[in-house]
Amino acid sequence: MPPRRDPHLIQRARYDARLRAGERKVHAALIDAMTRWLDTARALVLHQPVDVLTAAADNEPPDIDNVQASFAVWARALTENVEPVLAEAFGEQFRAESRIADISPVHYQERHMAEVHDRLVIWPEGAFEELRPELLEAMAEGESIDQVQDRIGMVLGIDAPARRVRADISEIDRKLADEETPRQEIGGLKARRRQLWDQHEERNLEWQWKARRIARTEIQGAMNAGTLAAAQAREDTTGEALYKAWLATSDERTRLTHAVAEGQMVRLRDPFTVGVSELQHPADPFGPAHETINCRCSMRILTGAEMQSELQGIWGGRGVAPRAARLGPDDTADTEAAVARLKRELAGEVVDEPTPTDRTPDDRTEADSRRDADRVAAPADGPELDVDVLDDDDPGPDVQHEVDDDGDDRAHTVDGVDRMADPEDPEDDHDPDADPDEGDSPSEAPAPAVLVESAATPQRVRAVEEWLKVAPADSASFELADDLTELIDASTVVDDVEVWHGIPDSTEVFGIANGGLNTVVGSQVTVPEFLPTTLAPNRAPSPTGGGAVNVSISVPAGTPGLWLPSIPDTDLPPVLLLAAGTVLAVTAVTYGENPPTVEAEVVPPTS
Repeated sequence: MPPRRDPHLIQRARYDARLRAGERKVHAALIDAMTRWLDTARALVLHQPVDVLTAAADNEPPDIDNVQASFAVWARALTENVEPVLAEAFGEQFRAESRIADISPVHYQERHMAEVHDRLVIWPEGAFEELRPELLEAMAEGESIDQVQDRIGMVLGIDAPARRVRADISEIDRKLADEETPRQEIGGLKARRRQLWDQHEERNLEWQWKARRIARTEIQGAMNAGTLAAAQAREDTTGEALYKAWLATSDERTRLTHAVAEGQMVRLRDPFTVGVSELQHPADPFGPAHETINCRCSMRILTGAEMQSELQGIWGGRGVAPRAARLGPDDTADTEAAVARLKRELAGEVVDEPTPTDRTPDDRTEADSRRDADRVAAPADGPELDVDVLDDDDPGPDVQHEVDDDGDDRAHTVDGVDRMADPEDPEDDHDPDADPDEGDSPSEAPAPAVLVESAATPQRVRAVEEWLKVAPADSASFELADDLTELIDASTVVDDVEVWHGIPDSTEVFGIANGGLNTVVGSQVTVPEFLPTTLAPNRAPSPTGGGAVNVSISVPAGTPGLWLPSIPDTDLPPVLLLAAGTVLAVTAVTYGENPPTVEAEVVPPTS
């Protein structure tokens, strides 16, 4: 079975890049804030001046209750260090999603940051209560003041514990190297050194781990809250009913409940059903910890037409299942059943249920009649749905899937890419191929009447057509290369379209022979030359160098491209000419054909 293309790969990759960058910033800010708080707490408990952390005053016994005064230092560090980074992430996501220039994120940003502050400002109290038993134990064991101070310093220091342990290890190493150390002590010293190294790792990671967990959860919450707030502002301003769709981060760490949630679409103010919980968005701070901490999922915002298109696509009508398009919120019983099923599948069990190819139309209706109702009726406050967007026998867009969250999900690997196991593969969701003699062949299928909006004059288009007759794959030979670039930039693809391009030498574009193309899946490549593409598959030219390859390219609406519906006096099919330097995200490679086929998506140019 060929690997499935993920239609949301680019969105996932961009979101993940923004998430990782934001997480690094928040983590650094949290480490700084924690250091300031712990230094102050340690000084107050030990009766030291805040800026002198060397000796206790007059050997007074430590007073744990003094730590209360340190919480104000944390609150100030939170305001100065952490909150600005989270506010920036919220604002960036808001502006990226609002699509309406005159909506300011400030009001929504302030409301979200007030919730963040209220949530994080009390964190030290809980963190200190976790430390209180260890501090009380040190004081209750009759240790000397110096020993108690050392114990407290070990607990209330973000890196002091590791430094102290390393000093003890160095002292043991010195004794082991000393020839005068009694031989009978060597074994005990080595055992103690091993114990200290284990302790060093634990102490060194404890506060770092806490900071990273908070950073990931809060940056996720800020980014998803920004996306949702922008969509709500847009809906309130335009009156257009919008929907949100759960988008999982598809890898082996994804929680099973989050994998099942992917494909669920709900109105903006309705919650997602994730497991048995209700979440307004991924990493919702009001959701349970086991569904929100370390979550890396995101959302897509859809119009009513886009929601309907997904329901009527090949992922619609499948009930509650990973990536299955359905109008939620999901029923918790259905969700629990889907999670249990996915768990069995990932354990290697064969689940006895008809595949899409085995089902008759009646079977599919009975399997989830609620989904059929979703296709023809919008919610009472939503737009009227157009049931004729896709014909009943239209398989819908060629949706294929890639490979969220720190959890215990599992995945399998296809062509070097982790992908969630899927027994209901859309590639198999069709009847056997019809007789090739019946109906239009791909090359004979009628082309869209208008594929591109262009400001190009007929005379300039004809100049391009003449060039294509002579050198359709060699932009260097085109004397009007600057003109060609200008023409392409002046033209825009109206709707999403799938086109094809044959490459005689895969090394020229992918940098590798066609036998090793699996290694480029998930990467991006830049096509150096102008890229003439056709609506129907064309056999690649005679192979050279690293071997030929056919490339199936998904071109999103808005991409610059020059549409040439006919090339006079030639057998050339209609051509969509893409710019030199077009960036392609490689999503899959299919072997078994000659030449192999690479599936890719055009990465929209950044402004």
